[in-house]
Amino acid sequence: MIVRAGLFTLCSSALLSLLPYFAKYELGFDSTGFGMLLGSFGMGAVIGGIEFLPRLRPKVSVESMIIGSIALLSMVTFSVGYIQDFGILCLLMALGGAAHITILSTFYTIGAKSAPKWIGARVLAIYLLILNGGLAIGSVIWGAVANEIGIPVTLSLAAISLVATILTKKHYNSTSLDNLDFTPVSDHWPLPPQHSIEPSEYKNQALITIEYSSINSNISAGFEQITRELGCLLKSEGMAYWELFQDPTDMGHYIEIRIADTWTDHMRQHEFVTKNIQVMENKISDLIKDCPTPKVVHYVGKSSSIW
Repeated sequence: MIVRAGLFTLCSSALLSLLPYFAKYELGFDSTGFGMLLGSFGMGAVIGGIEFLPRLRPKVSVESMIIGSIALLSMVTFSVGYIQDFGILCLLMALGGAAHITILSTFYTIGAKSAPKWIGARVLAIYLLILNGGLAIGSVIWGAVANEIGIPVTLSLAAISLVATILTKKHYNSTSLDNLDFTPVSDHWPLPPQHSIEPSEYKNQALITIEYSSINSNISAGFEQITRELGCLLKSEGMAYWELFQDPTDMGHYIEIRIADTWTDHMRQHEFVTKNIQVMENKISDLIKDCPTPKVVHYVGKSSSIW
């Protein structure tokens, strides 16, 4: 979501950033005309958010909404650079506003689904930072480009770049989030014996080791794959470091290392561990059910620095 939202904002910023100069010097509109164009964009966003989005979401997939809205906004961006009629321009700006709000709200929904609720505020903060940063940087870039080659050609380039952002769906496809469940299951991880450590050590890092032994060679590949997927989820939910190590002298012996920034953070992870983690750990348990029970040990760091 972060990558796609950032690229989209960089490319889409051309339309609004160049609109004031374009309306005055290319089209000859006064402040009222510019206000009408910008107002049409805003009205399109309002109508799109109230009327169209609630109707589209139950019928159209998230990815289809993103692609369709980007295609519509790119068409609007391209057309604005070559159309002189005020009425048609207002209509185009309204369509652009509807497409713009559809994309922004959809990206926000993806962001909300891709992170646990307890860090939802951080996700929103990063999302807003990306949007505003992309708008600022994109406006400077497109302004510099327009100064060299003119606004109509610049808007055409922006429209092409918008279409090109669709290619990022190959690596950042929203459908991969459909099966994620961030519902907390606080009883999944039992509290460690050291949960009542001295308050002075609350800010020290936490090291968790999980030792697996006698992993049969016929299940080792599946075990490593599922464990790596678990590691990705753990890091996405706040674990500072994760790695799986194998003993080269005993190929069935593995040690999983997890590090949390502070002991307090790790206790919070115990409280907010999600069903995603539970499902992955249950898969590992089912896979190694004929092997010895993994040994879990918690350690408290003797310094407050992660490295």
